Amino acid sequence: MNVAVWAAEIQYVGTIVLKSQDELFFPSRIAVTEDDLFLIPDQRDANIKVYDQSGSRTQVWGTRGHGPGEFITPWPCDYRRPYLVLYDLGRFEVMRFRREGPATFQYEAYQKGVLNVWDVRLWRDKVVIAGLVRGANGRRDESHDVYSLDLSTGELDGLMPSHMKYGFRTDGEYRARYKNIAPLGLISHIHVHRDVLYHVWQARLNVVRIDLKSRTTSSFGKTTALFREPYVTDAMKKHYGERGASRIWEKELQRFSFVVGVFASDDFIGVLYENYHAGSSSWKPILQLYDPQGSLKDERMLTEVQFYDQRPIPFAFKEEGKALFLMSGIMDSDGGIRHEIVHYRIR
Repeated sequence: MNVAVWAAEIQYVGTIVLKSQDELFFPSRIAVTEDDLFLIPDQRDANIKVYDQSGSRTQVWGTRGHGPGEFITPWPCDYRRPYLVLYDLGRFEVMRFRREGPATFQYEAYQKGVLNVWDVRLWRDKVVIAGLVRGANGRRDESHDVYSLDLSTGELDGLMPSHMKYGFRTDGEYRARYKNIAPLGLISHIHVHRDVLYHVWQARLNVVRIDLKSRTTSSFGKTTALFREPYVTDAMKKHYGERGASRIWEKELQRFSFVVGVFASDDFIGVLYENYHAGSSSWKPILQLYDPQGSLKDERMLTEVQFYDQRPIPFAFKEEGKALFLMSGIMDSDGGIRHEIVHYRIR
């Protein structure tokens, strides 16, 4: 990549205010279609809400239940024309839908028994998941953190060992020191561009890159002065696993930065992390841009975005047009949440 390409940097395009009176509950990921509709899973209402570029809600689809294509707790999702894939936490199920109209999705394939998925991505005729799965003995398998899943056969293929997620060299080191990092959280984020997988863990500013054909692995990432390196504090150790410790935990986590996503194109790799700002009582994202070789080229706080609590800020990246969309969640004086989608262009 030449210097001229980086000169445009990160451009703020505008903010889309969601006009519906819906209060979206725990949105964890948004997806954007080829015709610029936003698909937002709503965990409380057990459905998918569809918004257009004006912020108007154009459709709600999906009903609560355990039948084909129904939802209990829809969570992470990914859209790549014409497919939508998502993981339902309440059903322990990965589902795939085929888009047949502006807001018409045909339930097509599924796989039950996937225990807990932090992120999900479409790749060729398979799905790549980051999370925990059930092993052959029926118990939780902790050997890997990222798998490819064939929805037609249920076959799982481990792509990245768990020790690599946390930066340990071996599985033995991971198991011996697991409790030293577990209180920081387990959530991973992934992205697949062409045949390359990118992975980040929420408490480590490091990208693991895996060529899905050759299975070769490399990593990169640069910690800057803006990144507040997480570590397990004495208070976190003392109260780990305790009931009613959420307020203590929340205060401790506000001291650190947390990685909330990764995305890629032919020209760059983007890494998003968030910092807490006491002045606005909210979390704000910082975007890092790396060139294809893994060298940091740009870093910017996205001041137009804020989120009301410490959870991964929902976002979607659309390679066509190099469009990045992040969701703002702003708490009103009456305790309600107002959601907006902030649009950036990277070129």
